[in-house]
Amino acid sequence: MTRGYNNLSEYSSLIARNVAIRRHLKSKYVDILIFHEGNIPVHHQKHIRMHSVGLDLTFINVQGENAFNSTIKASQFYGPSRNFGLNYRHMCSFWFIDFWHFVEKYDMIVRIDEDCIMRTSIDSIFDLLMFKDVVFGKWVADSPTVTHGLQSFTRKHLLANGQNHIVPKVPSGPYTNVIGFNVSELRNNLPLFKYIQEVKNSLGIYVYRWGDLALWGDALIYLVPSVRWCLDKRIHYFHGSHGVHV
Repeated sequence: MTRGYNNLSEYSSLIARNVAIRRHLKSKYVDILIFHEGNIPVHHQKHIRMHSVGLDLTFINVQGENAFNSTIKASQFYGPSRNFGLNYRHMCSFWFIDFWHFVEKYDMIVRIDEDCIMRTSIDSIFDLLMFKDVVFGKWVADSPTVTHGLQSFTRKHLLANGQNHIVPKVPSGPYTNVIGFNVSELRNNLPLFKYIQEVKNSLGIYVYRWGDLALWGDALIYLVPSVRWCLDKRIHYFHGSHGVHV
């Protein structure tokens, strides 16, 4: 998922990401999907392609597919989380609830955010996904400001669906700016998709700004067998917006 900009020079972070992907992806037949909200015009796409030689880029307008909740208003946002705008909440919703529709023809995907510069092999993530459902490079805690009510929501959902042994956890999850999903296997996880649907119905992502990081944390801990996901410390990259080396 990337933003559209007014000036071509503002795509420098995305292009740097693409160059790093080309450097660390041996399997050049892999499709590179760039999700956007209809605000990257064709001449901007040509500029990005011109500076991303060697990659098979596909631009996908997710706004046109009604991927996001369009009824929520900023006045409904939980006060302490109001510094996060609607577009950020759209992004969180996309990477937990909405992206599945756009990757139906794929068995495995690796998410690499616009501001992430890969330092190690992307192919190795796909190799690991042959045996795992989810692969990531770091597990981090999330802020109470943006996880208000999430723990009780998840607990209520689990109890209602017959899961009585629930070990409380601090809101946390995989660092989702670079994360791999075996979507072919995950699609068969009916409890996971029941949880995803209830998260969608709750509007918690929009009202409280529950992030995809914390949501995937609860999903992995409670709904995906621990042998099916892993933190791989061989994954190295730079996350620009946070200034973090993983």
